[in-house]
Amino acid sequence: MDEQAESIKPPRSRYDEIDLRSLVLAIWRGKFLVILASCLGFVLGGYYAFVFAKVSYATSATVVQEVDQEPVVDFNAALSGGSFGGGADQSSINTEIQVIKSRGLLELLVAELNLLSDPEFNVELAEEPTFSVKKVINGAMSIIGISVADDPTLTDQQILDAVVDRILDDLVVANLRLTYVFNISISTSSPQKSADIVNTLAELYIANQLDVKSRANRRDIEWLTERVRDLQQELEVAEVAVKDFNAATDLINEETLAALNRQVKELRDRLEEELSREAEIVEKIKRLEAATLDRQAMVFVTENRELGRIFENESSTQTPDWSNFDRLFNEILQRTKTELERLQRQIVALEASIVQQEIAADQQSSDLLRLQQLQREATASGVLYEFFLSRLKETSVQSGIQEPESRILSRAVVPVDPSAPRRVLILASSILVGGIAGVLFLIIRELRISTFRAVEVLENHTNLTAVGELPNSAGRSLSRALKQISGRSNTPLATAIRNLRASVLLAQPDSAAKVFLITSSVPKEGKTRLATLLAQSMSNSGKKVLLLEANLRAPNIAKQLRAAFSSSLTAIENENVEFSDVVSRDVFASVDVAFSKADKLETIDFLSSDRFRDFVNEMRSEYDYVIFDGPAVQIAPDAGILSQYADMVLYLVKWNSTTRQQVNFGLRTLMSFSAAEPRLVLTQTNPRLQRKFGYPQVQGR
Repeated sequence: MDEQAESIKPPRSRYDEIDLRSLVLAIWRGKFLVILASCLGFVLGGYYAFVFAKVSYATSATVVQEVDQEPVVDFNAALSGGSFGGGADQSSINTEIQVIKSRGLLELLVAELNLLSDPEFNVELAEEPTFSVKKVINGAMSIIGISVADDPTLTDQQILDAVVDRILDDLVVANLRLTYVFNISISTSSPQKSADIVNTLAELYIANQLDVKSRANRRDIEWLTERVRDLQQELEVAEVAVKDFNAATDLINEETLAALNRQVKELRDRLEEELSREAEIVEKIKRLEAATLDRQAMVFVTENRELGRIFENESSTQTPDWSNFDRLFNEILQRTKTELERLQRQIVALEASIVQQEIAADQQSSDLLRLQQLQREATASGVLYEFFLSRLKETSVQSGIQEPESRILSRAVVPVDPSAPRRVLILASSILVGGIAGVLFLIIRELRISTFRAVEVLENHTNLTAVGELPNSAGRSLSRALKQISGRSNTPLATAIRNLRASVLLAQPDSAAKVFLITSSVPKEGKTRLATLLAQSMSNSGKKVLLLEANLRAPNIAKQLRAAFSSSLTAIENENVEFSDVVSRDVFASVDVAFSKADKLETIDFLSSDRFRDFVNEMRSEYDYVIFDGPAVQIAPDAGILSQYADMVLYLVKWNSTTRQQVNFGLRTLMSFSAAEPRLVLTQTNPRLQRKFGYPQVQGR
């Protein structure tokens, strides 16, 4: 049973999703509410636009930045050799926007137009409103005895800052995309004031550019003047140094230095020759001294013809006289040594001369380098001096013809029509917002509906079978309703009862149901009316029917039928009472009724007793159909006990009244007692509203 009770938990189906058709129909049904909400929005919007909203006038001036203009004084660009960029990138454009909105410029604007005396910007001068949240809070604090602090006194600077803040709140400075044009706009309560503020701010911005340039020009002139004076002194010092150096040294130049270098090279070449000659003479002296023991070798070494002739003459005689030979050889040897001494003296002289020439050349080279350095320094000082002197003259000449980098492209005109409030737009928006609010209210209300308006919705929510629905007949008495379904009446109620009877009897084709329990979640869902009408309909088909008033806590059949009875159902507790004695015969049509009356007995014990079980079994065998008019499930567990005797349980759900939570709880409670699956019946439906809600009417299955 518990598993079956759990099965009624609503599954995730298309009914758990948003039904757009239902939402559209709900909006259509509530169209008058939407129209009313739109009208209310129109009234509120009209009050705001024509009464509450502050009228303001907006205007704007246009300023263009002259990006191609060369600056009169751009000292940094002059030094670097660059050109003026003129705000060609977004960063410079943003910078100019911030300059226009700078507090310094706005303070000049406040002073120029005397905005400190304007109540629109100076809150200290504004009239205190009759009603305000602050007044309400202060009044409440005074009533409860809390002291209210006085407003602090503002200084002149704080008042000025507050005025500037108010201007900044209303001021808009914007750059037109891909241009160097700025729009300066503001909105105030006066058209003339708006135009004056915008035009004055544009003029102050351009004047501020001139002032900045003039100050920069004066700073540049002062710096250039000081720099020219320093460069002049440096140039004079450099020229004097060149002159003094020339006076203190011999006349030097590159040609003289080249001549000295050539002389050194010649002396070095000559020295190399002398050294080579010296080596030859030394070698010759060694050979001469080595040949003194052999006169023929002496002749060969000296290569002297006279010495050779003497050697030949003396060698051919018997008694040679070698004195002349020896004398001549010694003379040759002595001359050779004398020549060597002379050559060595020349070599020493050449080496000394080379050293002197090299020293002179080095000195000349050093002096020449020093002279060139001094000349370069003097030349550089002269070039810088001339450059800065030229810039100083240009800056001095141009100092009186400064031009701003921006100009006013178009001045602000005095607006004729107010820019705010935009009454047509406000009214249209108010109507739209009111309509949307109404639509949202209807959608939320539709989504929050937790009742059942159609059999199909009820079936899909509970996963149980519905056997039909009954139209609302609460306006008719039960007696009139019984007369209406008698015979062959084709009224909606009669048709619905016949269809319901057919659906109930065909619901279990395999096993014929004889005992029916009619119950619901809560009272007043039409249980007694349906039980009576269903009994009447079954009786009309020629069946023997017993209507048993099983709602012992609040019996209602006799009251609605205005019928009298002698014995109550609870009388069967007395074993001396026959079961047939508690049944009233042919109360209406051919239907027998077992009436009940409120009693102090314990209903649970009575319904669970063997005596009552025997009574039900006897009635089952005696009648074709037995119908229990049971109590509501949530009132007491009586319905659960009665469901154990029934072959079929008809569970009633009141149309657009019983909530899903009540149905879920009631079905779980009921199915925890009985294994029989309840059959659902949607009662007290309103066909007209059903069609309006977009649900078809299903009277039976």
